[in-house]
Amino acid sequence: MAQRDGWRRGLQALAALALTGAITLGFRALPGVNASTVGFAFLLAVLAAASVFGLPEALLASLAAAAQYNFFFLPPLGTFTIDDPRNWIALATFLITAMVASELSASSRRQARAAEQRQREIAQLYELSRATLLAPPGDPAVAIERALVAIFGFDDAWLELPGRPPAAPGVFPHQRPLRVGQDQFGTLHVAAPALAAETGDAIAGLVAIALERARVLRESSRLEALRESEALKSALLDSVAHDLRTPLTSIKAAATALLDAGSSGSEAERRELLEAINEESDYLNRVVQTVLDMARIEAGGLRLAAAPLALASVVEGAIARARLAPGRCDVEIAPEVPLLRVDGPLLSQALAELLANAAAYSAPASAIRIEAAAQAGELKLAIRDQGPGIAADRLPRIFDRFYRGPEARRTRPGGLGMGLAIARGIVQAHGGRLEAASAPGEGSCFQITLPLRHAEGYDRHANPDHR
Repeated sequence: MAQRDGWRRGLQALAALALTGAITLGFRALPGVNASTVGFAFLLAVLAAASVFGLPEALLASLAAAAQYNFFFLPPLGTFTIDDPRNWIALATFLITAMVASELSASSRRQARAAEQRQREIAQLYELSRATLLAPPGDPAVAIERALVAIFGFDDAWLELPGRPPAAPGVFPHQRPLRVGQDQFGTLHVAAPALAAETGDAIAGLVAIALERARVLRESSRLEALRESEALKSALLDSVAHDLRTPLTSIKAAATALLDAGSSGSEAERRELLEAINEESDYLNRVVQTVLDMARIEAGGLRLAAAPLALASVVEGAIARARLAPGRCDVEIAPEVPLLRVDGPLLSQALAELLANAAAYSAPASAIRIEAAAQAGELKLAIRDQGPGIAADRLPRIFDRFYRGPEARRTRPGGLGMGLAIARGIVQAHGGRLEAASAPGEGSCFQITLPLRHAEGYDRHANPDHR
């Protein structure tokens, strides 16, 4: 670096001398040139050297100009003798002009370089602010460190924060405190040849703001999760309390009647009361199982026991599970549908939830149609009912937990509003999608889309136990 700088200064000195020499050669070739004109030309050359190169080159140019001006253009010509004292003024003018002009030029260059540096730092700080905004709020420290190295060209950067190890001693020569207000919560360590104090403070300020923003976002997310959890708990308690109270009341009434009747009641009466207790107990068991299923889905606790199964057997299991009347469902499965590698009981449960929903919101004698076909590597399974349909403004919410529309609350007081959410969770666990389409007065269609990659390697008519 020093050698290159020396070569550069030498070339600049030669250029300054060449400029004065060119003026001398030019005016010597012109007859009858006025000495004052030559002096102004040399003065311009000194100004040019001072402006372009700096003080050393300008002083060299001024000395060369004075010598050439005296030797070639001031009487007596051909000597360095100065007869007229006024010519000393010309020499002093060259020297003073060289110093003043070079200082003014150097000052302007310093100001220009400072302005460029400030502009560059502003652009870098802007890029840093963008990078910190895009940093993940969960753990932004690593992203910010990488941004500092990429944007500012640091050798390395380290954010010393609570819960993170301290910076390696001797590796990071520059440190800046990270503060929000008056409280310091960390330290920015930078490995770089140089770091201006103002630049370091600006970087530390942006980093501190980004870290505090991430902390606030995390805290806000945590509080929002707590609020949502409390809302879900309240909704769950309200729904479960209602659905538990009704069968418990029936069970209590039947048991009390049995106790009061003792041995005096008829066998038919006792059997009727026992059947009521049995039915309500089954209902309670389904309510508890629904809550447990939803909890497993929410916790990501579904574990698929996938096996090659024919879709027809899965559909038959779902119809039986939904307790639909014989002949209520019209099933049409295209012949090209292959064996599916799915968790049979879980997928049957999802279909049973959809079938139970279709049966609950359509006339008892109306048919429920089940259609299945293979299209573009996917299974399309649709369940269509002839119910009243779903309003467009409520359609996006039907898969929300505990959501039940006004008609459902009016016509079916019981129910937790979790059946569709459970069905969607099971379908998603299989890598598929569950979508709904409906219009008031036209019934509803729930379509399951499953990737057929689960069935790769299986022929539709192959032995189900083959693996």
